[in-house]
Amino acid sequence: MLTRMVCSVVALLLAAPAVFAQTSQPAAQELTGTITGSKVAVRSGPSTTGSYPCTRLGIGDKVTVLQSKGDWLQIKPVKGTWSVIAKRYVTPDAAGKVGTVNSDHVWVRASGELVTFTSVAEFLVQGQLNKDDKVEILGESGDFYKITPPAFAAFWIYSQYVDLGGKTAPTEITKVGDGTVKVEMSSDGTTTKPVITAEAPKQETPAEPTVDPASVRGKVEAVRKEMMAEYAKPAEQRDLKRIIEKFKAIDTGDDKYAKQVVSYYTQYMDNQLKTLDEVASITKSIDSNKAIVTKITTDLNTRQLAIQVQETGPKAYNAEGVLKASGLFPGSKVMPKRWVVRDAYTDRITAYVQCTTGDLDLENYVGKHVGVWGSETYDKDLGLHIVEAKQVKELPAAASTPIPPQATTQPDAVATVKAAPKAEVAAKPEPTTKPAKTEATATSQPSFKAAAKATSDDEDADSDVESLAAKATTQPTTNPSVQSSMSPVSPDKVK
Repeated sequence: MLTRMVCSVVALLLAAPAVFAQTSQPAAQELTGTITGSKVAVRSGPSTTGSYPCTRLGIGDKVTVLQSKGDWLQIKPVKGTWSVIAKRYVTPDAAGKVGTVNSDHVWVRASGELVTFTSVAEFLVQGQLNKDDKVEILGESGDFYKITPPAFAAFWIYSQYVDLGGKTAPTEITKVGDGTVKVEMSSDGTTTKPVITAEAPKQETPAEPTVDPASVRGKVEAVRKEMMAEYAKPAEQRDLKRIIEKFKAIDTGDDKYAKQVVSYYTQYMDNQLKTLDEVASITKSIDSNKAIVTKITTDLNTRQLAIQVQETGPKAYNAEGVLKASGLFPGSKVMPKRWVVRDAYTDRITAYVQCTTGDLDLENYVGKHVGVWGSETYDKDLGLHIVEAKQVKELPAAASTPIPPQATTQPDAVATVKAAPKAEVAAKPEPTTKPAKTEATATSQPSFKAAAKATSDDEDADSDVESLAAKATTQPTTNPSVQSSMSPVSPDKVK
């Protein structure tokens, strides 16, 4: 019985080598195997390297084993696996369910539910189909149709996780030496290994199908290549409009596939051009409105600062008091015009204010109680801060609580003259020789308001102080109290 089986195999090998060339499978009995592991990978080839998992099986699942190769078993397609074929070589019917191969030597490749790539270079080949062969279309994946695996399609699984019920799978038919074909068969668990000498089938390497350049698909392919050449250029150098016009000029007729390709590429490039136009328009708008954006930003900052002043109260001002004109700084080519800010209750000068930008007319606030916000610098010679006004707010006359002047060591402190008590003045000894009576030798210390009236009515208050200070330095007095209190001070600094 066994000898008869071997002879049958030998006759089949000698009579029909082309069958093996096409299917790469022996005409042997099929075995049913049971999966013994969980999540066992069904792969595209008999190796963990150079192949990829297509699906997974669990304990108890059944597989049909075709042959073995080393530690691997070749099995028929199972649930979760399928084959793929390039769309351009298949013409689908009106329903899109059945396709007709339109060229010879078209590759069929292994795929399944775990396969995520779509590059033709990554798929492993299962076999070939020729012109007019039919395929059942299951779906689409990129440039491929998912199809029901043809009869020659098979997958691989690791033999350790398959129980064959004590039987041994037939080995792969291989070429041994020159023209020797080795076949391993099994029967009732007994392995027989006959060696038959026969001419090995010639292995041809099919080339990728070619398309007639004059056909519709040939024209589409030519324009597609031009498109890819454009995309190889920098973005600003691409002439996509020209490619779109070329695609639209192709008369696809009834070729459904060609229509799909043309529609896909033209729509893709149209969307890109629209996006680029929108970006260019936005960029142009931003460039042309930089001045407006800058002005808006400045206005927002100013308003925010105004809100801050209102929320934080008078302490947020750089200077606060009654604004008056300055006689020392009337304005010239080398020195901007300045105003003095006097404390509303002590009448002492607390700061100088100027506006070199011309954005504010400080004359409108002269004589009013104001709060001034701006940038400030300290003038060592004057002993006061100079405020560059950015905003002025008119305040009620009683906006601040009167606070007596306090002595301070801060750099912006304003010097004040302390009136000598009358009792101390009365106790002072009179000099033996009295000089001519002047304003500076009065029996009591003169007030600066009274001294200011002695000067011209046209002079400003700070000029009056300067004049008074000059008199104190040029006309010495024998009264030590007055002499001490009339020490030279900076103009605009004395009450």
